[in-house]
Amino acid sequence: MKKPEPALVSRSALRFSALGAEPRLQIFAVAAGAHPEGMVAGEVQEELGIPASTLSHHLEKLKQVGLVKVRREGLSCGTQRSGRAAGSAEFSV
Repeated sequence: MKKPEPALVSRSALRFSALGAEPRLQIFAVAAGAHPEGMVAGEVQEELGIPASTLSHHLEKLKQVGLVKVRREGLSCGTQRSGRAAGSAEFSV
């Protein structure tokens, strides 16, 4: 068996760590279900029943580790799962 690349191991560890927080795992799951169209952040907030500031905090962490992509579109915010890598999701906000 080939030894995995150190960069891949490090990136994967960061991603698993980010998903270790239950709210982030729930947000990621909602985003994964929205692929490829994505969702407006308010829809995620409503579905999970969490405050906007909490959602923003968790989306930022997921974005930092490459699990979500955030995009701003005018005055509305949305989320979208990414299809570029297995196990990643894109959120547009």
